[in-house]
Amino acid sequence: MTWDLWGTDDPVTSADNSLGDQETWTLVDSGLTGFESDPGRGAAAAPQVVNNSTAYGAYRLVFPTLRGGGGELMQIGDVLIEGTVVPEPSSIALLAMAMAVLGVRRR
Repeated sequence: MTWDLWGTDDPVTSADNSLGDQETWTLVDSGLTGFESDPGRGAAAAPQVVNNSTAYGAYRLVFPTLRGGGGELMQIGDVLIEGTVVPEPSSIALLAMAMAVLGVRRR
């Protein structure tokens, strides 16, 4: 069982439950789910670390292969994507200049 995480900054115009092919998607990362053998009902997967340095406006999670390979169904109860956005150096410089200007205006 594998997963692919895709990202895009295009406006999402694909219809719900479609192939999602109306946007330009970039493969962010992929890996194994950790459910290669049956974990039993209600089991939770271990956290997956995604190697990515680019933040996207939208993400798409695809499971291209399932255990058993033919006609299997999978239900996902919850997906949590969390992370830290590190601002660009230019954003930090603009913030510092704005704070300096505000400090001068207050005096």
